[in-house]
Amino acid sequence: MSDAFKYGKICGALKWLEQQEGINLVSDDAGHWACKAFSYHHLEEPNLQDNPRIPITIRTVVFDNEWCDTIMEAIEKCMGGSR
Repeated sequence: MSDAFKYGKICGALKWLEQQEGINLVSDDAGHWACKAFSYHHLEEPNLQDNPRIPITIRTVVFDNEWCDTIMEAIEKCMGGSR
């Protein structure tokens, strides 16, 4: 696989990720990655119109079969699940 192809693939994946809402890209202490479309969000401040960037608490449950060795693998797995 050429470097140009890899670069294009990575850029496409990141562009897709930026266009999603509520996607969480998480890592563990062992260097594994997961991209989750569903998480539990606790809003500290309910008024989103006055302050669109508010502090939140996120709890993401990642099952052992959802962990990937690379960021790219995690994003690709998430992309496959959203189509």
